[in-house]
Amino acid sequence: MNWKFWRQADDTIGPDPTQAESFGGRFGDSSQNSSGPARLSFLKTFFSVLGVYLLATLAVGIWWSQEPGNFDVAGIAKKMASRDSDPLVAGYVTTAATISVGSTLLDKPGGYLTNDLFPPGLWLDNLPAWEMGALTMLRDTARVYRNDFSRSQSQSAEDPNLAEAEGKFFFNNNSWFLP
Repeated sequence: MNWKFWRQADDTIGPDPTQAESFGGRFGDSSQNSSGPARLSFLKTFFSVLGVYLLATLAVGIWWSQEPGNFDVAGIAKKMASRDSDPLVAGYVTTAATISVGSTLLDKPGGYLTNDLFPPGLWLDNLPAWEMGALTMLRDTARVYRNDFSRSQSQSAEDPNLAEAEGKFFFNNNSWFLP
């Protein structure tokens, strides 16, 4: 059996693959070959733009993935109370902490990232997990405010503002447009 079948003298299939040949004039006229440099230039430009885009999204992703820092709950409550000229009553610190967590969830770099559809938010996984934990805390706090704090007895009327607030926290956290 001849394992080097391409070296046969009666090869009629095509050119010898062991010899380097130019395909220039064989397969078409010269007008088709003029698109080669233009295509190469287009591919270089395309991959350059793609590389710059990927580097930019990587940099933005690193900036967005920094978790917000800790905050002083009592200091935030005192600041909110002095701004609104309210006394620090029972539950004020919890409410101030809930408001701070909610505003941090929305106002951090990148905003709310759990429902992002495009990079870099799509690539991040740690910060959306943190957001889900903060959202769960907000949901639980809103439910406790509505069911336990605002109603002293089971027949007491509920506060309509707390009922509305609880409903607004229980949305699908992955919904994209107007969650």
